[in-house]
Amino acid sequence: MGVLLVVVYTPYRLRIDHGVLRVLDQDNRVVGEVPVTDIDELVIVGRGVSLSSGLLLVLGRLDVPVVIHGRRNDVFLHRPFNVSVTLTRFNQYRASYNRELSLYYSRILIRSKITGLRNLLKYYYSKKIISDHGGECFNQALEKIQAASSIDELRNVEAEGSKCFWSRITGLYGDYGFPGRKPRNSDVVNRGIDYGYAVLYGLVSHALVAAGLDPYAGFMHVKKSGRLSLVYDFSEQYKPVIIHSVLSGIQRIKNPMVTGEGLLDPRSTAYLSKTIYSWLNKYRRSIGMSIRKNIYVKAHELAESLRSGTVFQGYTYKVW
Repeated sequence: MGVLLVVVYTPYRLRIDHGVLRVLDQDNRVVGEVPVTDIDELVIVGRGVSLSSGLLLVLGRLDVPVVIHGRRNDVFLHRPFNVSVTLTRFNQYRASYNRELSLYYSRILIRSKITGLRNLLKYYYSKKIISDHGGECFNQALEKIQAASSIDELRNVEAEGSKCFWSRITGLYGDYGFPGRKPRNSDVVNRGIDYGYAVLYGLVSHALVAAGLDPYAGFMHVKKSGRLSLVYDFSEQYKPVIIHSVLSGIQRIKNPMVTGEGLLDPRSTAYLSKTIYSWLNKYRRSIGMSIRKNIYVKAHELAESLRSGTVFQGYTYKVW
């Protein structure tokens, strides 16, 4: 399997022809093509793209996750894996509805996220991009994470820890109309982060199912029909990676824009796609692998922890 992220923007058509994915415009002209065996993840942006059932069958056979990124929500498609899941999911469901176990795993994931944001802010401080590294603010949030006695309390602490980061960097992106982190907002920074998260969620969903886990049965995010609670829980630890890659990429795009559909324009989307995937696939000495590979490793470690009760350690982003 390659590591090529294919992003298709409206209003194109996708078809499979002798093992090659072809992108056609409205005049039925081929505007792009790539061997399906080189595709690591397919991201479709907007509502106007059409594709054949034959393509879906081929992508399913190759276990290639498909992400459909919309203005208000995202959809993730992947084929169920042929793995033994009975014991793993039995213990996952037990933990999902057990207060102490849910808190245990949620604390680990949120601590990893907040520590990663602290590391990122320290990096900006070391580069003299900001004048306040937020040390005391983060320390207080991390102390509260350990002391949290309920999921609701932990959610509040997570919001406080995230605010430690966003309140100190928002002003750097005032020229882009960035009001601070507001999911699905119409400015280019928030739309870029939303898009980056969609790419992350697609990989995480794929990794969790590959490990035999149910992506819908989480620990912290609200459980309701159709909500990928575990995907959102597990992704928390990797969000600092996406934030860093998107913020870095946005500054390198000339005149990034949001379209009338409320999505990033194709040029900006293409550039951010390359930036995000290069960030995820870069070898990291601190963990001895790429972050993308680490997502799959941590998914299997979580499954093993749920099965056998071993200690689970989250991933913490380090810039260097």
